[in-house]
Amino acid sequence: MKHQNYVFLLFILICFSCQGEKKEQNTTDSSTEEITSAEATESESSSTTSMFSSESEYFPIKEGNSWTHATTKSEYAEAKEYTTKVLDEGYTKNGKDYLTIKQTYKDGTELSTTYARTDDEGNIYSISPYIEKGEKEFLALPADIDMGKTWTVFEGMNYKVTSMDATVETPTKKYTDCLLIETVDEDGKTTMKNYYLKGIGSVAVSMDGKLNIYLKEYDVD
Repeated sequence: MKHQNYVFLLFILICFSCQGEKKEQNTTDSSTEEITSAEATESESSSTTSMFSSESEYFPIKEGNSWTHATTKSEYAEAKEYTTKVLDEGYTKNGKDYLTIKQTYKDGTELSTTYARTDDEGNIYSISPYIEKGEKEFLALPADIDMGKTWTVFEGMNYKVTSMDATVETPTKKYTDCLLIETVDEDGKTTMKNYYLKGIGSVAVSMDGKLNIYLKEYDVD
C-alpha cells in the first residue's frame, strides 16, 4: 500500500494552476486515437490568460475540474480506477489558503486528500499527509518549467523535465507533444515518468518502463 500511495502522490505533486474559459469534457472509447496538445487546447478562447506562464496549461487545476485515471495490474496492486477532483472547500494553514484536491476510488472509498496554493511568482506549493506528515508545505512545481529543469520535492526525490514533445500510448489513446517529467532518485536513477498534455493535465505515468497509470476521462474548465 505504501508503494501505491507513493504513485498516486506523484500525480498530485505536479498539477496545480488555473486556466481556460470553456468547459471541456472527454470520455475515451474502445479505439485508440491520437491527441496532440494543440487539439486539446484548440477549443479555448484566444483571449484566455493563464494565471502563470504558458507551461501552466499542463496543469489545469480549478475548482470543479476532475480526472479519472486507471491503474494497470502490477505486483503492487490490482487494476483500479480513481477520480481526482478539485473541490470548493477552503483550507488554511499558517495563514495561507489552499485548494482541496481529493482522490477517490470508483467505489467511493477515499484515497487521499491534499492541498495546494500558488505564490505571487506562480510557484506551486502543496501539503500532503505523505510528506512531513502534512505539517510542512513543499514545492510541488516551480513557475519556470523548461527543458532540463530540475527541482527537489524532498530528500531523495527529484524531478527533471526531459522532454517538451514526448509521445505516450495508452490502452485508449496516443498522446503526442507531452511534457515529460521524470522522477529521479538519490542515485540518479529514473524511477518514474510522468506525461502531461496542455489543456488536459496528467495523461500517463510509467514505472520501470511499464505503463502504470493512464487517463480515462476528464472534465476540465
